[in-house]
Amino acid sequence: MKLPAPVRKLLRTRIVWTLSGLTYPTAAYATKGRLLTQSQYLGICRDDMSRLAKHLPPHATILEFGCGLGGHLIAVDGSVDLGVGVDINRFFVRLARKMAFHAGAFHLRFVSYDGARVPIIPGGVDVALAIGVFERIPRSLALNYLDQLSEQLKPGGRLLIHLLTERAHETTLFDRLGSEAYTPWSPSDMNDWLERSDMLVEEVIPWGFRPRSDGSGLSTVAEIHVLAKPDGS
Repeated sequence: MKLPAPVRKLLRTRIVWTLSGLTYPTAAYATKGRLLTQSQYLGICRDDMSRLAKHLPPHATILEFGCGLGGHLIAVDGSVDLGVGVDINRFFVRLARKMAFHAGAFHLRFVSYDGARVPIIPGGVDVALAIGVFERIPRSLALNYLDQLSEQLKPGGRLLIHLLTERAHETTLFDRLGSEAYTPWSPSDMNDWLERSDMLVEEVIPWGFRPRSDGSGLSTVAEIHVLAKPDGS
């Protein structure tokens, strides 16, 4: 159901998004678009990370940018040396810490930051991850964060980035907050950044789908770009 324009405008405000982190139910709805039990939420996150498992080396240091409730890191806690989740919403960080504690996930740290400089992880990271983040911020700001994340990668590290494609405009996702709230990426948008960075495309994983209008199957509306930093060898 398409929300009225005044409601969509209100839901796009910074204050509403920040306050959505005050409780688990509102935070789950803000991040997943529906109410989920904590078990359901963690199950979705485990499924997400299982699809990315081959890009997550054992005993890795992982940085998740825009970690939200922390479910992706909680899902891989047993196989990492250190997982660090950062988010600009301090209420989300508080909830992530609680969920990690109750899940017995003790290899993780969750920190809030001011939105300017991504916290530096001493020694660098093997994997930097951002899922459900860059579609909600202007592309110019996203490119700045991409630069900061890639700088923290160790040689041979991986950057895993979730991006909406232009086809996402045709989904009900845009009915919830309106097209002004989302930033799809075209192949040229990513290529422009790749041309000035040292990152290489290792794989592009289809991540979200919708039926084609002609009934011929499914089309991709989101992708995970797996980018590799040269190992210098």
